[in-house]
Amino acid sequence: MHKMEGDPFAGSDSALKQELVRRVSKTVLRSAERGRRGLFEKLTVKNAEKLARLLEERPVFYQNQEDAPREILLEAELAERLPAEFFDHPTQWIEQQPNVSRGYEKEDLLPTGETIEELWFMPYDVSKVKLIDLSDGENDLRLVSKRLDPKDAREIVLARRAYDAGIPTPKVMGEIMDRGNLYAWFEYVQGINYDAFLRKKIFRDLDLIRVSAVSADDFKACFSEKSVFGDLPESVKRELENMYHDAEMLRLKNEFAYSIPHIKELFNSKQSSRGWAFLQYVFERVPILAGDPSKLQAVLKYFGFKNTEDLISRIDSLAGYDRQLNLDSASRDFFRAIDVRGARLSGELNSVNNAIRKKILDYYFGHDPRLKKQEILELCQSRGIAHKDFNNRNFVIEWDVEKDRPLKSADGQARMLLVDWETDDKD
Repeated sequence: MHKMEGDPFAGSDSALKQELVRRVSKTVLRSAERGRRGLFEKLTVKNAEKLARLLEERPVFYQNQEDAPREILLEAELAERLPAEFFDHPTQWIEQQPNVSRGYEKEDLLPTGETIEELWFMPYDVSKVKLIDLSDGENDLRLVSKRLDPKDAREIVLARRAYDAGIPTPKVMGEIMDRGNLYAWFEYVQGINYDAFLRKKIFRDLDLIRVSAVSADDFKACFSEKSVFGDLPESVKRELENMYHDAEMLRLKNEFAYSIPHIKELFNSKQSSRGWAFLQYVFERVPILAGDPSKLQAVLKYFGFKNTEDLISRIDSLAGYDRQLNLDSASRDFFRAIDVRGARLSGELNSVNNAIRKKILDYYFGHDPRLKKQEILELCQSRGIAHKDFNNRNFVIEWDVEKDRPLKSADGQARMLLVDWETDDKD
């Protein structure tokens, strides 16, 4: 459990300075959020030197109203584990607990909370969410404490309502009012927010694993032991490789289909053998067809040609049409079958890419996080539960920090929860 430090409320000089730091912290935060640094500096130019020193102080956002009412509402199991220091000075004890990690790989995405100056560049109070660890060596018990403005008490009401309605969200475990501050305590979820996950290498690499973008060797390398997906079971790796090989011909057909419009361009050129010129163009776009006759033969048959000679002769036979004639009309029969077959390929290839993605996500998560987020949104709508902001940062995925992988529960799924039930109410 986090140790107590010196009493920040002791001494009139200390209290006066802290109140000044608090006011500057809040003013800078509001000014930065509104993009009004210039106005702030203009209004404080007479005290620029003193202000510069204050900006190097640690920001303070919690209140220190000695005559404010105190109320502590906790689940029974929590009260038994909390130390006497908490009941003597709730605000002081809570504010000295460590900040909750959001799970970002790059620490510069959030301020460190060390200086007020940081708020100009990253206007965010990282200290408002704390980790409360009440584990006793035998039983783990951790909570998340979120500092709220007392005017925003309805957030706790909404969080309880959402939990009772079956929305996947942390359970409210307590409410503390002290010195003008309101703290909501929630069930702790070992996880990272969805925005942090989307920035992780495992997700970025996932979007690169597309049959249409890599060779067979590169695709296989994605699952080598040195790669980010190296811990996939061998059975899953084999399934993925089989899916790639099944889709490789689909990719080649797709490339060929995209080359077809080049035939029409050839009719305005002086090529004596337009069929051969087209084939050379295809070989430049899809070199593997030039080096593998069996694959080329399979592609040609898909589009209705017997072999390369048939392709060349049928294209060259179109050369007899007058250039003044509408080529699409004159060669309608030639292109119709090709166009119909080619139109299906893109969708089929996309389905394969999605199937590969699903196979990987099912192993790590037990679901696709994008679909799970949508499922939660629809659940909120169907049960009449309103949430202010469905931003990715307000979704938490259970995460094993040591393995840097999703943390799956007994049902084989990594839970995704919706947090931060802030309201739009303005007093």
